[in-house]
Amino acid sequence: MRRALAALVGSCAVGLAACNPSPPAVSVLVVTLDTTRADHLGSYGATRARTPNLDALAAQGIRYQHAYSPAPITLPAHASLLTGLYPFEHRVRGNGDFRLSDCAQTLAEVLQRQGYRTGAAVGAFVLDRRFGLAQGFDWYDDAISEQRTSGSFGFAERPAPAVTDAALAWLSEQPPNRPFFLWVHYFDPHAGYESHAAASEFSGLPPYDAEIAFVDREIGRLLGWLRESGRDTETLVVAAADHGEGLWEHGEISHGYFVYDSTLRAALIVRLPDRAHAGSAVAAPVSLVDVFPTVLERLGIPVGDVSGETLPLVEHETGAAPRSIYFENYAVATSFGLSPLRGIVRGRDKWIEAPRPERYDLVSDPHEIDNRHQRDDPGSAELRAAFERFLDDDERRLPDDCESSFAVDADTAARLNTLGYAAGFARREPGDRVGGPDPKDAVEDHRAILDAEARVGVGQRAQAAEVLAAIVGRIDYVNPRALTRLAELAVAEPGRETAIAALLPYLERDLDPALHFTIAAKLGVGLGRIGRYAEAVHAFEIAARLGPDNAEVRRGLEAARRLQIGVP
Repeated sequence: MRRALAALVGSCAVGLAACNPSPPAVSVLVVTLDTTRADHLGSYGATRARTPNLDALAAQGIRYQHAYSPAPITLPAHASLLTGLYPFEHRVRGNGDFRLSDCAQTLAEVLQRQGYRTGAAVGAFVLDRRFGLAQGFDWYDDAISEQRTSGSFGFAERPAPAVTDAALAWLSEQPPNRPFFLWVHYFDPHAGYESHAAASEFSGLPPYDAEIAFVDREIGRLLGWLRESGRDTETLVVAAADHGEGLWEHGEISHGYFVYDSTLRAALIVRLPDRAHAGSAVAAPVSLVDVFPTVLERLGIPVGDVSGETLPLVEHETGAAPRSIYFENYAVATSFGLSPLRGIVRGRDKWIEAPRPERYDLVSDPHEIDNRHQRDDPGSAELRAAFERFLDDDERRLPDDCESSFAVDADTAARLNTLGYAAGFARREPGDRVGGPDPKDAVEDHRAILDAEARVGVGQRAQAAEVLAAIVGRIDYVNPRALTRLAELAVAEPGRETAIAALLPYLERDLDPALHFTIAAKLGVGLGRIGRYAEAVHAFEIAARLGPDNAEVRRGLEAARRLQIGVP
């Protein structure tokens, strides 16, 4: 069905006047806020929040009290918002080593074919055009390297004012008689947080809330342009968080590890051009995949076969059958070697499929403390069956020949590292039942890795190496994130010898090829620098078998062999 729709829309692109003689007058502005918890916005009840622009938007529109991200990580969540498909359907399961396939149809592509001018300005490298989200955009501003700041953990980003400046410059070039679709992404609330203490308007706020307030001010500039240009009553506005932030709930400092509501629940506000249903709130669970069909339905454009459903404008009638809202976290498997987490929200109930499953009543237990599944609750079997039915009944997965993997080059890996992501390792295809410990049982390892990364960020390389070496020396599973960070520490002092000693046992293990290559190549460099040439040759030989086309490895191998026999 999706391919048939694409062919129909494509034929309209050839003869647009025949299919749509007068392009729709309504423009679309989608604003995404990275890592923004709904309960830290004033319109969602946060008393200390300073979010007047988002609060005003909610007062003029519809606020979704229980909107869910399909994955608590940036790239999969945005891919779902822009396609109306869940991650296991579009096959983007994490950051860095996945790319949205050209087989997918994005909101920008649909609107572009309908005569819209399409533009995007993004605030983080993780949404760089190389990861596939630029499909359908006439203008895609991902110039992150041109303006960058670093937070306390060294996470690179383009600050919100620069993103807004780029978006407003593009808007000012749009003809008044032609509709536009603009997506603006703000990364600032992502860790590490800046306090913005120099600005009195943010004084007294915790750094995380100051970041949200900082972004809110920039959203005010965007909405102000709509008012001043006279286009606010001609523009459908969507403001959505891609996911939340742990803030130490359940022991999770940031996101991408668990799937509790602290990181899955997303702010979602929709303002209709005519301000219909202004100030209303919908409590029924919805998903970010619903943005795609909602925008198209409001514009009168055929939606096609997607998993998203049109967002309700008012609360559902009491007694309506609950809908299953799917979510997943495969990043915890690909980055940390642990079991993936998946599940559904169904009405007031939440099911988390894990080695030790969890079931929560989100009304009586909103912080997900009481795992009812542990008490042999009779509702668990029904909820788990609903989860299995959801996966079995889905027929919207992109075909296997639609490439979704991404070959991570050195530049991409380095830039993702600045964001705290380790890409390129242990990638799993949709449907795989990946083994590994339950993330609940390895949370101390996770926190230790984050501590080591923070130490690297402040120059404490030797201490970081000791922390990571202790982790990989005692665990009985392969943790790609810890091993990757150790490999980076193995090439230079201080901390080099500690890192090398911890990595050597892994050199002979059966590892994911990309991870194995990284360990072998870095060990070759580190061992060579401390004069252990025979071991360096062995490490480079393993790396050369795994990456025969890598010129740096070949040069390293040749140099190590010469030094081994005493030839300079």
